[in-house]
Amino acid sequence: MICGTAEARSWSDLVGDYTGKLAWTGCTAPGAKSATLSVDATDGALAIDLAPAGGGLVAMSLVESDRGKLSAQQGDVTLAITPGRPNTIALAIDLTSGCAIRGTLVRAITKVPACDRLVGAGRIAQKCTKLPVPIAPIASKVWKARDAAACATRAEAIETQVIDAGCLPVEDPLASTLGLQCRQLISEAEKLKRCPSAPPEMVMAANRIITIAQPAADGTSRAVVEASCREGHDMVVELAARVRCPL
Repeated sequence: MICGTAEARSWSDLVGDYTGKLAWTGCTAPGAKSATLSVDATDGALAIDLAPAGGGLVAMSLVESDRGKLSAQQGDVTLAITPGRPNTIALAIDLTSGCAIRGTLVRAITKVPACDRLVGAGRIAQKCTKLPVPIAPIASKVWKARDAAACATRAEAIETQVIDAGCLPVEDPLASTLGLQCRQLISEAEKLKRCPSAPPEMVMAANRIITIAQPAADGTSRAVVEASCREGHDMVVELAARVRCPL
């Protein structure tokens, strides 16, 4: 999402805890039949924690594709998330082994949309380490319809601070032309750049790696660019390990 625009604030309507049933097919060791999975934005990087689903799944960083879809690829696991009705996501996980996991999960909400937005904005703020002044956690309460106006005002104020701090994902205007591997590389390299322990020369290296993912103007095929992005991923992982920066 583009920071500083109205679209960026939709992240407040995305982060949260999603609960639903999971169907496992073709899996030698199926995981949980239902689970609660958390989607969070941390310093501008979006991720979902798949660990509660079991089956050896772990947290995965997410990148945005067209029409608000989210995806990730890590090792032999490919993930696709498609937002459906408000507060609902369709989850599709595929392993190279042939194991497939499907589910429709629903986000925990307050039943007051403006207050849901406030809770989401507060959740993002709590994971934003770049705020000059920390924002107090949003107190848990039973929200009523009469709270809507106050919730909207406070959510707007929090979102403005979080956007100014750079703690919302930034949309790459060329994202629609990139393959999954290259979008993933950009997300990982940007996260490496934000790592407090990354020295200036490593930030410069991350910037150079990001250029690998940009569409080539010389007619280079997409397959070749994707292959370069896979190599770039290995470089980012190695650099992140040197400074103990989790990706």
